[in-house]
Amino acid sequence: MDVEALSSGKNVRQYNDNDDRQKQRWKVTDASATKTYSGKSYSAFYIRPAGSNSIGLYVANSNTSTSVVVNSSTTSNNAKWIFVPVSVFKAGYSYEIHLASDPNKVIGIASGSTANGARAIVQSDTDSDNQMFYTEVDEEEFTVTFHALCSDKVLDVKGGTAENSAPVIQYTKNDGLNQTWLAVKNGTVKYSGTNYPTYEIRSQSASSYVMDCQGGSSAVSTNIIVYTRNGNINQR
Repeated sequence: MDVEALSSGKNVRQYNDNDDRQKQRWKVTDASATKTYSGKSYSAFYIRPAGSNSIGLYVANSNTSTSVVVNSSTTSNNAKWIFVPVSVFKAGYSYEIHLASDPNKVIGIASGSTANGARAIVQSDTDSDNQMFYTEVDEEEFTVTFHALCSDKVLDVKGGTAENSAPVIQYTKNDGLNQTWLAVKNGTVKYSGTNYPTYEIRSQSASSYVMDCQGGSSAVSTNIIVYTRNGNINQR
């Protein structure tokens, strides 16, 4: 997000990142107010370009296609903004979970099993039902439960508590936090000539733990585990 110039009335636009730390970097400050959206209350904020405290993000009215500008009226309601989380996943859709370290590999349920306790492992992508997961999304918390198409069981941290090297398995849904996940964007990867965003998949039983390819390996049959977040590509 870029502003044409650091003066009131100038348009806000998208622009190539040129590392302009005055017009392409922004300061977010608490507006000491709340706004309600879709029945939920959110804190409101002022958004000002890093190069000026005297102007802020502003919209003259809420009509569709109204331009967003910077304006010296920095504390009016027209200059207050809320941040509404958006889920990565759509409820009821089916997804493959590809490894960022090797996008030709995916997470699958070992042997296409329908049994409780079957391991989640690395597999070559074959578009099989044991490599497809349909999603159940909590629209308030933006967390997701992954249902394996081969069994209708869900991805689960074995034992109910996240700890280093705890296996990810499939298990009958019981609404436990160890069966609930949050996808958080972290980087990109190029696949078939196109850049795709990559995500950590964090366990909600302990959000410092994420899905991880054991030992950092992308080899077929590698176990999927949870492990403390470290930013490595085997955790995306």
